[in-house]
Amino acid sequence: MTIEFNWSCICDDDYSAQVGDFTLRAEKMGRRSWWWCVYHGNETIASAVNLSRTFKNGKKARRAAEEATLHMLALLEDRAFREKLRAEAKR
Repeated sequence: MTIEFNWSCICDDDYSAQVGDFTLRAEKMGRRSWWWCVYHGNETIASAVNLSRTFKNGKKARRAAEEATLHMLALLEDRAFREKLRAEAKR
């Protein structure tokens, strides 16, 4: 699965990207502290807070959000595949 993440700069220290139904955010919180988060609708899927992973620069924070999104997409794809197999086995 190849996903292209197109980040938009909201201001100098705040970035956002949209991938399907997922919204990715990265924001500078302090001098050398970047927060990141991935949302699906209004639900937080993964973030620097619940994974205790903040970074010293925006590039690394954006990459953490991308990795979390790719992980979630892989889980969803795997789930859809398993459901398809179950449906075929019932036939």
